[in-house]
Amino acid sequence: QNYDKGGPLDAGVRGVKGTLGHADGAPRAFLRGQPHVLAVVPPDKATEFAKVLKGRPIAPKVRPGEAMRLIVREPHRQVAIRGLKFPQDLKELRIWINPRPDGGADVFAEGDCTTPESAVAAAATMSTLITQTNSGLVQMGTAGVLNGAKVEADGTLIHTHVIASKTQRERILDTAALLMGVELKP
Repeated sequence: QNYDKGGPLDAGVRGVKGTLGHADGAPRAFLRGQPHVLAVVPPDKATEFAKVLKGRPIAPKVRPGEAMRLIVREPHRQVAIRGLKFPQDLKELRIWINPRPDGGADVFAEGDCTTPESAVAAAATMSTLITQTNSGLVQMGTAGVLNGAKVEADGTLIHTHVIASKTQRERILDTAALLMGVELKP
């Protein structure tokens, strides 16, 4: 709604609903061709990915008890957020969220690097990025959920675990809704 060029998008594949929007600092096609699957791709790739969505069933890799799972291959090429630069040796990043019985959430992230040495460097870079991103405004908008977050290396794997309290989870949702110009239902 807030993107002046946004709206319905014909991806050229029958049964695939498309919407043109803006994310990651660029225009994006949001495609739905199967239940529980959303593809977010550059607009010039919409038809190609729409065919993939209709070509074969895609089983979401959300595991029992998860609220969300995101897998990004080659994040240095896929994610364009000002001030955020992923290391090239980070080949895949996986993020997932598990709800907690107290209303909070466990947020996990792990990534695969090419060598143990590159994992150590990537963990240090990611820890620095988190610290730099966690400005006063971010701390206010997240109720400090990133305070103390640290990425560690284990062989060729990097990982982190952040526990968000119910208050932090609610603050993050409220902040996201404010930034997107939408109203959350209680």
